[in-house]
Amino acid sequence: MKIHKKLPALLYAGCGFSLFLVMLVGATSLFFSERQKQKEKRIAHTYRVLENVHSVYHHLYEMGMDKQRYRSTGVTMFFQSYHSHSDSLLDDLSALNMLVADNPAQAAKIRQLRLQINDLLNFWQQEDINLKNSDAGSLLKVTWSEKEKVDNIRLEITAISDIEREGLKQSEDGNVLLRQRTEFAIVAGTLLILVLVCFLIYFILQELRNRIDAYQHEKEISQLKSNFVSLASHEFRTPLGSILLSVSLIEKYIKLHDTDNAFKHSQKIKTGVNNLKCILEDFLSLEKLDAGRMKAVIHPFDLVELCEDIIDEMQHTAGPGQTLRFRHTGAIRIVNLDRNLMRNAIINLINNSIKYAGDIAIIVLETNIKDNHVVISIKDNGAGIAEHEQKELFTPFFRVNNTGNIPGTGLGLSIVSRYVKLMHGAISFSSVPYKETCFKMSFLNAL
Repeated sequence: MKIHKKLPALLYAGCGFSLFLVMLVGATSLFFSERQKQKEKRIAHTYRVLENVHSVYHHLYEMGMDKQRYRSTGVTMFFQSYHSHSDSLLDDLSALNMLVADNPAQAAKIRQLRLQINDLLNFWQQEDINLKNSDAGSLLKVTWSEKEKVDNIRLEITAISDIEREGLKQSEDGNVLLRQRTEFAIVAGTLLILVLVCFLIYFILQELRNRIDAYQHEKEISQLKSNFVSLASHEFRTPLGSILLSVSLIEKYIKLHDTDNAFKHSQKIKTGVNNLKCILEDFLSLEKLDAGRMKAVIHPFDLVELCEDIIDEMQHTAGPGQTLRFRHTGAIRIVNLDRNLMRNAIINLINNSIKYAGDIAIIVLETNIKDNHVVISIKDNGAGIAEHEQKELFTPFFRVNNTGNIPGTGLGLSIVSRYVKLMHGAISFSSVPYKETCFKMSFLNAL
């Protein structure tokens, strides 16, 4: 019942935590997404730097080629191409300088590159002037100086490219790692949410089940109350009316000194009181079982001796045409069960046979102890139990239709089945009308 009360609060807490997890997963996803965008921007930026570096080198190379073609042919088209590449080269250098503005080391290298390129361009201009009246030795010297400057520029461009490629590799590796972390965070968060939702669904179903069970229990209690009122109105009223009538008649017979009739009605009073006592004992036993106050006290005892005592005791209860017998099979007599519960169960079942088997019946109590198994059977050859009524046989307050005016509460078999369960046993029955009705109790006998 305590769990039943705590479930709603747990459901609210679970729903709140689920919402928190959803928000957390969303925030984590957004955080990693923003970082990934920054990484991708950085990668794109690096690609633009490399593209511009490559373009600078391309324009520089084409300018050198145009310079040589113009010298060799004197065609002005190569001169124009030279200046076009020169303009593009300067634009690329300016763009490159802006792209690496946030990287002081690279910015310094770009400035150094620009100085080297400007030095080469100035050298080429001066070269055109000097070569007009130069001899072959001077031309060789100029060519060597030009090659040295171009090689220095190429080395500078290679160094810049290598740094950018290294940064690009780190950015791409970091981007892959970031993507993996993002996917892991989202998948882990989603799985956690799904697990929590599954638990919430389980608790919701448990709550519904508890409420349904509580409703059914209330219905059963209401039905039991109704059955009790119906039973009390009939089973209590009949013996009480008989007792009152017998008391009145006894008073009359005493005045008439008719002791025989007075004794006969005193016996009826005794029978009525015993019936009321049995009814009250059934209700008290049921109440103790429902409240959990009845426990099995397991200890060894002589089952054969107990059954013989019960048969001797109940011979006086049996009708004139009824025969009680006892049979035992097996060399073992001692069992490890609750003696009082076993006595009450056997007496209850034999009482049922006495009441319902008929005026002429043979009632047999059999015990069998073999291989640590105990089987106790109560058989009779009475009217038996109809097949359509057998499934309700152990239900409280249920009575079969052929009981007639025989007093009873309908609690006996329900109480016996619960006694058997307390001793960790099983009860079964079979019935063939007017041939054999058998109730069988089975137990493990661990001595």
